[in-house]
Amino acid sequence: NPGLEYENTRHNLGFRVIDELAQKLKVELKKKKFNGYYYQGKNFLLVKPQTYINNSGKCVAGFTNLFSLPAANLLVIYDDINLPLGSFRYRSQGSGGGHNGVNRHLAEKERREIATILPRSYQIQSPLPVDLDEAKNILAQQAGLKRTKEIIVKKLEIEELKKGEGVKEEPLILCLVGPSGTGKTTLVQLLAQAAQKKIYPLVLGGLSEVSWLTGTSEGSGGTEIGQLAKALVETGVSNPIILLEEIDKA
Repeated sequence: NPGLEYENTRHNLGFRVIDELAQKLKVELKKKKFNGYYYQGKNFLLVKPQTYINNSGKCVAGFTNLFSLPAANLLVIYDDINLPLGSFRYRSQGSGGGHNGVNRHLAEKERREIATILPRSYQIQSPLPVDLDEAKNILAQQAGLKRTKEIIVKKLEIEELKKGEGVKEEPLILCLVGPSGTGKTTLVQLLAQAAQKKIYPLVLGGLSEVSWLTGTSEGSGGTEIGQLAKALVETGVSNPIILLEEIDKA
C-alpha cells in the first residue's frame, strides 16, 4: 500500500522485497504506468502498484497485457496473516485464501485467459451437417417423450435448410418439466449427440446469485468470469448445448 502509514508494516512486505531487489540490482522504480511504479530490465519487470493491495490485480494486469507475459512468469509477493512471522510459502497454484488482493489477481488472471480463448471460440462452430435419419435413430434410443422429440427433429430439419441457404443458425431453447427420473437429462444428452454438438451441463440447484452465470464487472468489487462464458471456453465452440439443470431449485 502507498503512504507512510503502511511503509514499515507487514502489509507492505511485497514492497520491501521489491526495494531489496532493486537495491541489489542498483536500479530504481521511477517510471509510472497503470497506476504503478516499475523498472523494466532486459528480461524482467519490477512493479509496485499504487492502487492499494485489494485493487493491485488491475495494475499488474495492465503490465502483463502490455508485455504479453504468461501467468507462469508472474510472481506476486504479499503478506499472509495465516503464516508465522518470519516464515514464507511459495505456491504455483491455489486460491486466495480470503486475501482480497490475491483474489483480485486470480480474477484478473482468469479474465485474461478467458479473453485470449473466447475470440477463438467465437470463430468455431460444430461444423458437421446433421444426418436427420441418424438423429431420429439416436433420439429413438429413449422411450417416451414422442411429441418433444418430434419438435426437436423438426427444428433440426429447419436448421439444415437454413445452412444450405447460408442463413444464420437460431438457438433452440427447450424447457423440459417433470419429476426426477423421467429422462429429461438423457434426452438432452441424446439431442447433443443427434445434433453433433458439444454439451456443457450446469446445475442451478441452490444458486442464489445470477452473477455465477453472467459474471461480474469491475464495478461490483472484482471481476469474475461467468459460467456461460466458461461454457464457450471449455467446449471450444460458439454453439454448444448448455444444459441448465434444477432451475426450479435455484
